[in-house]
Amino acid sequence: MRKYLIAVIAALAALAMATVAVAQSGDVTATTTVSPTKSGTKKKPKSIKVTTFVKNNIEGTSASKIEIDFPKTVKISGKGLTACKLSKIQANGPSACPSKSKAGTGLTHAVVGPDRIPLNFDVTAFVGGKNLVIFYIKQQGGTVSKALSGKISKGSGGFGQKLVISIPPDLQQPAPGLYAALVDLKSTLGLKKGKNALISSVGCKGGKHKFGAKLTFAPNPNPPAKPSASGTSTATCKK
Repeated sequence: MRKYLIAVIAALAALAMATVAVAQSGDVTATTTVSPTKSGTKKKPKSIKVTTFVKNNIEGTSASKIEIDFPKTVKISGKGLTACKLSKIQANGPSACPSKSKAGTGLTHAVVGPDRIPLNFDVTAFVGGKNLVIFYIKQQGGTVSKALSGKISKGSGGFGQKLVISIPPDLQQPAPGLYAALVDLKSTLGLKKGKNALISSVGCKGGKHKFGAKLTFAPNPNPPAKPSASGTSTATCKK
């Protein structure tokens, strides 16, 4: 049971790791920075790194799905980058991945159960393919680890792309009546190989990159007043 419990937290951590920017609202607090801030263009994209701190202000919530929206001024793709197969990292851990496939690191804090027992995890991201980012999570001071996938696809509602990760029911609820909740996280994501980059800037509109995010919550024993939380956040840029 404890193995599944830790996996729940790990799943939430992985999702958060992939979040370049999260909704700024009463439910979610986030700060995001992009480096370098000077933007590229569609003809000459510029590789960037994104550092994000996210805090979930709704206690006791378990995410069933998280959707991250990328602005048209920022592109995310694993095309042309060294990749690691999901099956290999699932079976043998990060040592099975080429070192050049490593795409970022992070740290997340979470709580589990009514007593809000704290659990901390280190996160390492790897390119898994053109439309895939793998997040390897390892418990601090523990032995449990897990590899999760994040799928990249076309965006909607004015956004260029989105990163979508669904949390299976057995990870949301590791045991009957027992749920996990994300508290906060900080992560950095970015990788470059030749002319290819995992995250690249292709423009700057109004001095800001505008991102969007939506967290859909599972109906646990103490569900929030709203089934989801969403909004927008910005990161400074310049032409």
